[in-house]
Amino acid sequence: MLGCSSRGVASALIHLVVAIGLLTGTTASARAAQPEDERGVDAGAPDAAAAPTPPPAPVQPPPAPTTTDAGAPAEPLAPPPVAAPRPAVPPVAAVVDPDDEEHIDYDTPRTEPAGFLIVGGNSDIGLQFGLAGRLARFAHGSKPYVFRADLLLTASVRDSGGSVGVAQQEYIVQFDIPHLFGGRVRTTPGMQFFNFVDAGYFGRGNATSATLPDVVQGNPERYFQHRARELRLRDFTRVRLKKPVDLMIAPILRYHDHAAYDGSKLDIDNRNGLVRGLRKLFITSLAIGIVFDTRDNELFPHKGMYHQVGQRFEQGYPIDGDVQAASTGAILTGYLPLGSGFVAAGRMVLDSLYGKVPYMDLYNAGPFNDWEMPGGANGIRGVPWGRYSAPIKAIVNTELRFMHWRFKLIGQHFRLGNDVFLDAGRVFDNYRFDSKRDGRGLGLKWGVGGGVYLQWGSAAIFRVELAYSPDAVEANPRFPLGLYIADGVMF
Repeated sequence: MLGCSSRGVASALIHLVVAIGLLTGTTASARAAQPEDERGVDAGAPDAAAAPTPPPAPVQPPPAPTTTDAGAPAEPLAPPPVAAPRPAVPPVAAVVDPDDEEHIDYDTPRTEPAGFLIVGGNSDIGLQFGLAGRLARFAHGSKPYVFRADLLLTASVRDSGGSVGVAQQEYIVQFDIPHLFGGRVRTTPGMQFFNFVDAGYFGRGNATSATLPDVVQGNPERYFQHRARELRLRDFTRVRLKKPVDLMIAPILRYHDHAAYDGSKLDIDNRNGLVRGLRKLFITSLAIGIVFDTRDNELFPHKGMYHQVGQRFEQGYPIDGDVQAASTGAILTGYLPLGSGFVAAGRMVLDSLYGKVPYMDLYNAGPFNDWEMPGGANGIRGVPWGRYSAPIKAIVNTELRFMHWRFKLIGQHFRLGNDVFLDAGRVFDNYRFDSKRDGRGLGLKWGVGGGVYLQWGSAAIFRVELAYSPDAVEANPRFPLGLYIADGVMF
């Protein structure tokens, strides 16, 4: 998943997404070129024009008139009734269930491009601009595609003390090759680099405060922020065991160069011994687990399940440093068609970290890839990224989705859709579930909102979502909403 989101404490945030017209020449669908009975007409339905007509019954001569006892001729017999001919039975068109898999042409050889400009910014990062793109190849009935390539390039420029320079960057390139070794192996290598000058950090626990203390030694606007800089190389490889179960193997190499602003919350926690990994650091990790996948399609699932359960081990370098940890996690997802194209989707995330855990992992979760959770675009939408940090996380996401209007532009096929969602969850700071930093009571964090989907061709969906959460109001009263721009559905 590629995307960007609103992060940290910022002033007015504006994200404008502009569609780019890429190469237009498309290959005509083989489905449209098929004869009518292969395109949805029920070939087995009776057709009066083709059905043989039975031969007419032979005409019998009328019987000779008879006489009565009195010798008068009897009235002639009435002719037998003739059955009216049956009207022709029209052919019956096959019924298309809108909740079935999208009617994607997997057979016609073609390459589908898709891309968007990203324009935005805020007072912390300056003017942000970039490009999100995708290229997918279809041929020979390969599902979901023969291969796919994703690209995200974003950067921002800002005036810092009289000189204009690059303030924030994120670059991602990813490939997905699903049919290696006769279709038994699928691999997704990728590389990511980001440098965020306004990454959030509010401390550990479920009851951390977003209120500035009365006295701040450094810049008050940076008190709940830090600089997060990371280079990541990773690969997710699925090996078919027995359909629908795959073995997942996910090695990741990370280089971290994070830094705390003087007098910030992260700086204070680091001096108090509550933070690990705040230095230049390599981290290698290996995750192994199981994937259970019965989705009807990956682009926009209507039915089925997609479960991930795994164990991850990680080691920091230099090896005598303070990072050596492990995690056990599960992401359980299901989809239910409701009729008329509506889909109910739900997800549960359970994640636990233990050992010498680096602080940046405390606001991420996932059995194979560590996504930003509980706050951020992949967790509780509306809760800022980095708002809550802890080793144990529990999150539930519910969505109602619908794809509706289709249209064609610059020779490309598009479709619009919407979603509404409710996310909730919380974190725990220790395994006794009694940490003072977690507070008392249920402590549930939540976010609610909606979004717009734009499907481009057969392999790309881009979404823009807006979410409200009490945590967004507390962290940034000037813009109390979370705005997220990403590719694909969230889960």
